[in-house]
Amino acid sequence: MRILGVAVLSAALLGGCVTVKPIVGPDGSTEQLIACPEVEGCYQKAHEICGKYTIVNTSTSVSGSGGSAESQTQLLVKCQ
Repeated sequence: MRILGVAVLSAALLGGCVTVKPIVGPDGSTEQLIACPEVEGCYQKAHEICGKYTIVNTSTSVSGSGGSAESQTQLLVKCQ
């Protein structure tokens, strides 16, 4: 039962605070810019919206002070 609780909590954390913004790439095709606090959540969302996809670019930024840090990952993907 405890393992199930951890799995449910992990899934909730990965799915939270994920944003998706369609953008036009340099070749005129639509790409998806996915932002999330954990990279796993970005990959999960990319799979959810695209099925198969190609990663165009990734970036991670870290901000914070006083021993507290927050990260933000952006994943740019092209759906296949």
